[in-house]
Amino acid sequence: LNSKLTTVWWTSCLPRLILNSRPDLFKEITRMERDTFDKLVSKLCNYALLKDGQSVSVEEQVLIFLDIVCHNNAMRQTALKFCRGLYTVKRYFGLVLEALVALYPIYVRFNLELCAQPITICKNPKYKPFKNALGALDGVFVPAHVPLDKQANY
Repeated sequence: LNSKLTTVWWTSCLPRLILNSRPDLFKEITRMERDTFDKLVSKLCNYALLKDGQSVSVEEQVLIFLDIVCHNNAMRQTALKFCRGLYTVKRYFGLVLEALVALYPIYVRFNLELCAQPITICKNPKYKPFKNALGALDGVFVPAHVPLDKQANY
């Protein structure tokens, strides 16, 4: 067979295989239900955050992103799996990431009073070296404690 024809068939085949797989397999691959995936793709398109590329559909763009994020795959692995160039995978990963960051403020809201940093931490000189350190990208303080039996000795 012509290698170009085989490549075109395979690159369109893998996303179709995933998109048409059994619900349990789809969830294992994407870490979300098919209905949730479809709604996410629809929102990304409706808000004009993503559009079909020359040869990569929005569904495949999101599948590429999820393959990297959900399975901790390197972009090179994903490029091989989807028969795409490394540059293509990198570009669409970035586009999907930017689109999801743009959706974030629409769907995620925090009660700032509950997420504020406690005064005991603000006033404690022990934490001064971390004064301008970035904890979370959105500036939310998440109170977490390590159990005493798991804490390392100084």
